[in-house]
Amino acid sequence: MELACAPLLDALPKGSHVAVITMTGSCCPVTLAHIQCFVEARRILLGEVAHPGRMEHFEEVLGFLSLNSDGHVSSKLNEKRLPYICYEDRAKLVQLATEDLPWMNFNRTREHAVVKVLATHWLDLDIVRFTLNGADDVLKYEKWKGCSANQRSIAMGRPGLTERLCVEVRQAGIDTEKGWFILGPELPDISSTAVRKALGGGNMTALDGLLHPRVAQWCLSEGPYKPKPGTRMPSSKPFQGCESEHDPPANPQPRQRSVLARRSESRRLSQGRLPMRAAAPKCELGSNHAHPARLGRSTSLRVRRWWHKKRLTSKRSSRRASKGSSREVCNFPKTPGRHT
Repeated sequence: MELACAPLLDALPKGSHVAVITMTGSCCPVTLAHIQCFVEARRILLGEVAHPGRMEHFEEVLGFLSLNSDGHVSSKLNEKRLPYICYEDRAKLVQLATEDLPWMNFNRTREHAVVKVLATHWLDLDIVRFTLNGADDVLKYEKWKGCSANQRSIAMGRPGLTERLCVEVRQAGIDTEKGWFILGPELPDISSTAVRKALGGGNMTALDGLLHPRVAQWCLSEGPYKPKPGTRMPSSKPFQGCESEHDPPANPQPRQRSVLARRSESRRLSQGRLPMRAAAPKCELGSNHAHPARLGRSTSLRVRRWWHKKRLTSKRSSRRASKGSSREVCNFPKTPGRHT
């Protein structure tokens, strides 16, 4: 068995006390909450935060995370009609999440088996095992019972259950100062449902506080909960820089008209064929619609009625003017009997 923590144990003097934290979980996928449990437990055992007063001092603390089998995970998620991540892929994700922690390792064996391996290879070290569990699991199975110097446990608090766990342990008469049963701090609860929802929607902002970046990248590209084709990824800063070709610009600029178009309109205005822009009433959006090509369904009814009325009045005026001029030029005599 190759252990990445071997250099840490080799550097310790003979007779040093080493604590080994073990935990088994589904980790489908492994979240930041799983890793944070090991980090906080290690701080307690190293004495970096408040710790049991009569507990021995540990020179080094190691962490080993084991995984449940595919059968256990698949039966658990089949009840919700959800796919699962296979054992090898979950193991890969644990290794990605713990790459930056030399004292933490992925364990392919049973929890007690890894302690036996360490005790066999480092005979001159005093190795003590601590099982790590959440407050919900500890309350369900009353895991504070049977704790001893050779069977120690650490319970991490969860929102809504920490106070109840403290009461139960106090009523059971457990002496937490010995270090056989340790109550850890309350950590934020990361829901697996929230993780799968954020992955399905490609919500990178939500995943920042749920998964390790390397784990999130794998889940979004290769995992069973990756976004479906065509899913639009939400952006934390929408409409800035137009990252997507479908996103509208933050400050849309008015459309520039060509020189020929402006000259053509000026010529038509001088001939009285189009009304002046200033005379046109404003529509609901506050822009003037004078050109008939711009009058569509999106234009307000008021503007369309004004334009058609103006157009009809202009045609009538031109017809009357043409009739008057023709009468002056061609003054034909009236035919008797046809006009009264």
